[in-house]
Amino acid sequence: MKYRYRFFPYSTMDIQAAQDELNRLGAAGWKLDRLWLDEIARYVRTDRPVSYCVDWCDAQFDENDDYLQLCADAGWTFVAKRGYWNIYEAPVGTPPIQTDSALEYERFQKQVWKQMKKGMIWSVVLLALLAAAFLFLVTQEQMLNAETLLLWLGMNPVLLPSIFFVLAGELASLLRFFCQWRGLRKTASDGEPLPVPGRGSVFLGKFLHFWRMIFGAMVVVSMIHKACKDGFSQILFFVAVWLVIGIWFWRRPFSTAGQRRTAKAFMGAAVVTLLYWLLLFPAVSSWETPGPAIPSLLTDDPQQVATQSLGNADTLRYNHKEDKGFLLNYTSWNETDGQDQASLSCYRSRSAELARIAFRYEMQAEPGLEPAEGREDLWQLEEHWREDTVHTVYLLREENGVVKAELFTVGPVEDALKTDVIRRMEHCLDE
Repeated sequence: MKYRYRFFPYSTMDIQAAQDELNRLGAAGWKLDRLWLDEIARYVRTDRPVSYCVDWCDAQFDENDDYLQLCADAGWTFVAKRGYWNIYEAPVGTPPIQTDSALEYERFQKQVWKQMKKGMIWSVVLLALLAAAFLFLVTQEQMLNAETLLLWLGMNPVLLPSIFFVLAGELASLLRFFCQWRGLRKTASDGEPLPVPGRGSVFLGKFLHFWRMIFGAMVVVSMIHKACKDGFSQILFFVAVWLVIGIWFWRRPFSTAGQRRTAKAFMGAAVVTLLYWLLLFPAVSSWETPGPAIPSLLTDDPQQVATQSLGNADTLRYNHKEDKGFLLNYTSWNETDGQDQASLSCYRSRSAELARIAFRYEMQAEPGLEPAEGREDLWQLEEHWREDTVHTVYLLREENGVVKAELFTVGPVEDALKTDVIRRMEHCLDE
């Protein structure tokens, strides 16, 4: 049997365009056989031309048997369900299911508004994510300026643009709906059949559908990747919860179409997450920018660095944070060794422009920094902190990153300690 596969990228408002495509293929001898994931249509060859009618339905429930029988008696056979659409097939020349344009417009307005509300809900969710990111920056006591946002974008080059593009796609779809709605309202008031959108409108609808689908998938994959960074226990928790929810929806007695779709979505999310963690996460993580290799600013011996309690070690490292991104890695920690205290902030970047942005950001954070004598890549600041404690800052800039070291010592930093600290800062940016 000969098959033909085509994308079926229609949003809810494009019901007439979808019906027109089905009818054109049906007239050419191609019959709709199956829809996969509501996006891929499989057609088979038929000996006789067929026509199609796409009718509105409730996405959450199966169509009433009496209504299906009524359509069958009129010559229309149910073929597939796609969201708010039921797709029916009949021999060419069969009278359409719906002929009242005013009623058809009313159903169009009702069902499309449902879909638009869902889009608005997702937009609110995405805006909440952006607001949470903003609050995260506030709680980290970071300066909120263009440099901060660009650096954060460097660590999240996929997630943040994808969220923005999804929001832009939802807004464009909403504007397109209002433009189309005005024309349909006029057509319905004149008692004429609802028209098939023009080629430009159909192309725009398909483009926006792909746009939202692609960037929505990128948002989901990025969030799965961030969850994978938190370790196997969190991934296992998410997978178990999604499987339980999916099984519960699937096993409910008299489950509806919406419940079955929800079950498939949750179980599919669990499977995709687990497969991503097992197969793709190690490879994708290897593409991220690595952090500094040094164990400490105050010692070269990793055996002398502890991260929980000192024990037999001399140096305690704490508040260790690392944000890995494809373009930028930001690592920071605090440490103490006797009376000396230090902190490290390291930006390693694959982009020279991001390194310059990190440099400007740190220079704004420490306005008293001055160029070190005899060096063009080092800036320093020394000031009395309290009583006999001296606060010293070193800022090192290279093409692939920026390193800032802060020291709190009793009295000025000794030359030997300064030399060792700067050497370790340079090692932070070694390739």
